[in-house]
Amino acid sequence: MLLLPAILLFLPYNYFDGGEIKCLSRILLDIECWGCGMTRACMRIIHLRWHEAWLFNPRSFIVFPILCYLYTKELYVSWKNLKN
Repeated sequence: MLLLPAILLFLPYNYFDGGEIKCLSRILLDIECWGCGMTRACMRIIHLRWHEAWLFNPRSFIVFPILCYLYTKELYVSWKNLKN
């Protein structure tokens, strides 16, 4: 669990830009959902590319801090359980 942030930091910011579309609303309805671009936006935030993150999905500025909080909380709980 400790390696995940380091791995994401060392991957290039555009690592997840390619590939096929996996969003069902894009595939079936050709409509972007609220989560479209979230992974790419979060990678941009990790690499401090704020403007690009905003262009991919402005909601990432709400979701990313929540993800960081939940990740940190899980690390803390795991650490406490490991100590006991």
